[in-house]
Amino acid sequence: MKEKIVIRRVQALEFTPAAATPPVDQLNPRMLLLYSLGLCTGKTVVSLADKMKVPLTDFRVEVTGNIPDDPAMPYSQFDGFGVRIVATAEQPDQTALEKDIEQRMVRAAVKAEDKYCPVTLMVQRIAPVKLSLYLNNKRLPLSKKSVE
Repeated sequence: MKEKIVIRRVQALEFTPAAATPPVDQLNPRMLLLYSLGLCTGKTVVSLADKMKVPLTDFRVEVTGNIPDDPAMPYSQFDGFGVRIVATAEQPDQTALEKDIEQRMVRAAVKAEDKYCPVTLMVQRIAPVKLSLYLNNKRLPLSKKSVE
């Protein structure tokens, strides 16, 4: 069984559940964990991207958690998480600048996952977290080498 939550940036570091996601006060505990993961990831990535001068115009985080369908265990724990970052940035005029913005966004996402988001670091002890990044409708490959 998959559970999913989507949060969208409203402004600066302010986020809110997207239209398909119930209000925070109506979320069950498992959904609150996903919300916390998305909120921490979102705030961390946006903060790092801002410091790296990435001109973000739209930003959302989609978080999924997979719970095995095992009738013997009605209170199963997550066995995997997916964090999908979907961002839009102002388009630069030159291809070289576009690649530079993409590289900075990849660095921000990888650093958030590996170092700066404490919720991600905690959740990784429960189950693997698979991160994906889309910038301007293009999936960007995430590599630890791109951060070094």
